[in-house]
Amino acid sequence: MSKGFVGRVAAISTDIELLDQKIQRQEEEVRQLKTQRNTLALISMLPPEILSQAFLYCITFDDKRYCGAYRWPWIQISHVCSHWRNVALGCPALWSCLEFSCPAWVPEMLQRSKMAPLSVKVTAEDFFNTKVKDAIETTLQQVSRVSDLMLCMPGGEKSMAELLVTGMRQAAPLLRSLSLSTSISAWTRGPVTLPLEFVDGDAPRLKHLELRNFHLPWDSALLKNLTSLKIFHTSTGSAPSLQQLTDVLARMPGLEILELKDVLPICKSTTPVDTVPLPHLHRIKLDGDTVSVALLLDHISFPSTTQMHFVCVVGNIDSNALIDKASALLSPLSKIRSRLSEPSSSHSQHKPSTLNITSTYAELHIVAGRCCDGSSAPNSAPPWLDLTMKGTIAVSTKKGELAAKILEALSPLTSIRHLTLNAPHNFFAVKTFAKVISSLNQVHVFHAEGPCVSDVFKGLQLLRKGMDRVLIFPSLKVLTLTSVDFDPNREEEYEVVDQLQTVLMSRYEAKAEIRSLTLKTCSRLSSHDVQQLRDICVSVRWDGIEDFEDEDEDEEDMFDYDDMMDDSDDDDLMYFGGPVSFPAQWWYPGL
Repeated sequence: MSKGFVGRVAAISTDIELLDQKIQRQEEEVRQLKTQRNTLALISMLPPEILSQAFLYCITFDDKRYCGAYRWPWIQISHVCSHWRNVALGCPALWSCLEFSCPAWVPEMLQRSKMAPLSVKVTAEDFFNTKVKDAIETTLQQVSRVSDLMLCMPGGEKSMAELLVTGMRQAAPLLRSLSLSTSISAWTRGPVTLPLEFVDGDAPRLKHLELRNFHLPWDSALLKNLTSLKIFHTSTGSAPSLQQLTDVLARMPGLEILELKDVLPICKSTTPVDTVPLPHLHRIKLDGDTVSVALLLDHISFPSTTQMHFVCVVGNIDSNALIDKASALLSPLSKIRSRLSEPSSSHSQHKPSTLNITSTYAELHIVAGRCCDGSSAPNSAPPWLDLTMKGTIAVSTKKGELAAKILEALSPLTSIRHLTLNAPHNFFAVKTFAKVISSLNQVHVFHAEGPCVSDVFKGLQLLRKGMDRVLIFPSLKVLTLTSVDFDPNREEEYEVVDQLQTVLMSRYEAKAEIRSLTLKTCSRLSSHDVQQLRDICVSVRWDGIEDFEDEDEDEEDMFDYDDMMDDSDDDDLMYFGGPVSFPAQWWYPGL
């Protein structure tokens, strides 16, 4: 290669370098011009305080739901321009919601947040990153700055939970909300016990406390002046005495939400215990043994409009003992209901208007609610009462008797306009249950589901003695039937259809006509049957499903039993030489 060519290449490289430098100068000049232009934009005239407030709206939603460029919007806005970046960096609150899905960011966010109150939320998924533990430890060293703390640790991490949480002995003067959660597994042996010195017992602003499989001593200074208390355990090993629990609740006169699972008093106190008033309570959930739930309800009082959710375990007891064990709950329910009926009560307009009764092999579920819009249709509003009785009770009549006792305790139920019943055969036939149901004279809509429908039809035909008036649901106008087998005995007589026709006719003649009939996912019901119903009822809505299949027939087709047993070769082997012992390899080719 000649020296002249090498010289020309070197000269070209020098020229390119000079041009690149000129381009950089031009780009820098353009950038400066854009910066000057941006300063003239209307949004740039906003004071940094207002712009910072606008940035804060980017972190008000749950960022965990988003991914990619939309996951961390407060990071994105700091990249728009240098002015926005400077404003973002100068806004400590923008960096106070720590991001533990990226543990490496936490130290920098702690620095940028300066002395702003911290929001710490760590989910079980965050623990998949092995570095998250160090990030949490670094953060908890500044627990005095934390205002909201939520730690949700995966199962099997009890040692980590103890290490991270029990070491928090600094005071938390800014802490408003505390939520600690972990899963219990076979080797963790009970909840994580917090020391009495947890956060030095000093969190004067604490209002919301939620503990899942964490145990805080009942004499802890943190258990006072709360507006929300939620404690969930998987066993009753840490349950307080009645005196301990009422003492705790007495220190929370402003309590609005109370949820307890397996932390209810197991037995009565040997000394008198005062009733604790909770005048501001608007939601209560108790989950535990029936007697324990009743015991606490007997020693607290709250407004009759409080939303109640009770899960009462009766266990696998003898059917005859069911009523005796469940009767402990009846008195507290009756007292609560009576307060709602007091003439002087300002909440009389909040009486329940919807009632849902569901009975399965393992539980009895009763829900009573209200219709916010004044109609009879149920809505998504939280119910006034959600009661579940858990226990394996095979005799459906006993569950019907229990349901009757509960409804009697909740009586009067004359305000019920929408009733739903899903129960087994003979449930509705219980005399005491039918008596209570007959008192619901304002029911406008009735939804029946499952095998109980046959008994329901018999009840809907009953007339009052010496009168041509119906006994049950005289105001009924709308009837909905779901998942009804119209020929349960497979006799092809379709007796249920005949019963339904009789109901419609008898109520028409008694001037208690059902004006609307809806049929959903029913089996062994034909279009001809529906047409006969339309000849009687003004409005019949049917989903058009004609299902005449039997489960037994489906299974037979699936396994093809008939073809397999009728094969001619099989017959020859069976009857011409007796049973044959085939080599194992014929059945298991891999051997």
